[in-house]
Amino acid sequence: TRLSGMMCGISILIVIATLGGIIGKIPVVVFAGIFVANGISLFDSWSVDMLKNLPRTQGDRKNVVLNHLVAFTVAAVTVVVNPVVAVGIGMVISTALFVARMGKSIVKRTYLGDRVRSNKVRPLAHDEVLNNEGRQIVVYELQGPLFFGSAENLVRRIEGKMDRATYCVLDMKRVTEVDSTGARILCQLGENMEKSGKQVLISYLKGNRSICEFLEAMGLFTALSEDRFFPDTDRALEWAEDHLLGIHGLTSEDTAGVELEQNDVLKNFSAREFAVLKETLVRKTYRKGEPLISEGDAERNLFFLTRGSVSVKARLSESDRHARLVTYSSGVIIGEMAFLDGSPRSADVWSESDSEAYLLSPGAFAGMSGEHPEIALKLLRNIAIEVSRRLRSTSDEVRALEEW
Repeated sequence: TRLSGMMCGISILIVIATLGGIIGKIPVVVFAGIFVANGISLFDSWSVDMLKNLPRTQGDRKNVVLNHLVAFTVAAVTVVVNPVVAVGIGMVISTALFVARMGKSIVKRTYLGDRVRSNKVRPLAHDEVLNNEGRQIVVYELQGPLFFGSAENLVRRIEGKMDRATYCVLDMKRVTEVDSTGARILCQLGENMEKSGKQVLISYLKGNRSICEFLEAMGLFTALSEDRFFPDTDRALEWAEDHLLGIHGLTSEDTAGVELEQNDVLKNFSAREFAVLKETLVRKTYRKGEPLISEGDAERNLFFLTRGSVSVKARLSESDRHARLVTYSSGVIIGEMAFLDGSPRSADVWSESDSEAYLLSPGAFAGMSGEHPEIALKLLRNIAIEVSRRLRSTSDEVRALEEW
């Protein structure tokens, strides 16, 4: 402990001050033996074992060898010159190695918007545009310190890819530190992108208060408008997708709404089939913030959303907050899981805006199945196709993320 070190030093001071004459009679060879023993003890077994069992991967082996070369260099200079020079040389070498390592790319992962999408379920027509044009969106997940070396490498990497893209999302969830040079480079990146008609979106920054305040003082919030900062990458992706759809003339249908027959699972219904189905539906409206479904509910209604947007939110066990799982826009179905398997609701669903939906209850569906089995079967088949499409999209996203 610290106390033991202090007591050792005090004891040696007392011995030297009071017993100097006696110590002077101890043969030099005794002190030499002590120095040799102490020198041998400095070679700790942990370092020796690490040299004996160098890691198998080339990168780790290189780091271990470099660290030991620094130690041996310092030891050699200590013997040949003196400890002060040795410590100075060791600090210079270690600093150079640190800068070299930190200057490498801090990009943990990169993916495109055609393979990884936001948690917003959209109509099929919108999905087709995003599948074809989603490569316009590039997400960079950053990790580690962002300073002069790593920031310049990051900008070069982004500029090399943004000639074919329009939206750059910087995920700063794992950024641990930003220096003044890194902050200035971020500001210049934002300004240059804005001038060239491209968009820089930043996520998770405001969750890190110290870095956020520093970047605000450095002018990042002046270089980028307030609506370019998002609480998470999912919201940033959603904004980019909405903006991209708007360019292709597909504005958000959340406020305007869609006709019931334009719902994805009803588009191939004939006029007679649609009329029969509509007689079994109940129209209902919801105000912003009003719940449609509560977790644990036994009701199993199927919702055909025709106006507004709703979000599925899961309650977090360690707090009173809710985490957004997915958002549905108008033109899609909601609640198909409980409708099909009869289990209680697994999450809460809240209206994000004034919304409208048509409800199909299990009882009404059973009655339609008895009178018009072909229509009921067609509806179930279309629901199965829609669920399959969503699962395939999720599988593609997982595969894309695992590839990095």
